[in-house]
Amino acid sequence: MLSPLVLRDPRDILVGGFYQWHFKKTTNLTAPQYFRAYGPEAFVRTRNATSARCYGFYSQLALIERHLWPTVLKSCIVGTTEDMDGFLETLGRVIRVPTSTHGKQLHVRPKYGMNPDIWAAFYQELTPLLREEIAFWKIATRVAQEQHRASRAFTKLISD
Repeated sequence: MLSPLVLRDPRDILVGGFYQWHFKKTTNLTAPQYFRAYGPEAFVRTRNATSARCYGFYSQLALIERHLWPTVLKSCIVGTTEDMDGFLETLGRVIRVPTSTHGKQLHVRPKYGMNPDIWAAFYQELTPLLREEIAFWKIATRVAQEQHRASRAFTKLISD
């Protein structure tokens, strides 16, 4: 039995979790300000309080040996939040789900202090701190794209 697995860029999860659970609750600093004031390790630790709520599968990653990541992913129907439409189309060709639904972002909170220039630079600073999670997410993205291409050979189980 294939299980659906949807993953999100770990940097998005970390920054989104910070704004969801800490900004204006435990601190008035923006994510970049908190990162600068308390350091990278302290910023990454902010996810510990939220890991069960928003860090999901990545919190289990240490339990899987790196060489087994592709095997684990290929035993699932993989999607990424960056391509929800593709994931929904794949699902609609593999299991019975309506495919007329289009992926969209729900419940997006503003990320104060995060204009596009700051966002790109901040993501570069976060990348080395989340190296394993990002490597897994990149493999998952490739598997999702492969599955989506392969699923197009199947007829839809439910029509639009």
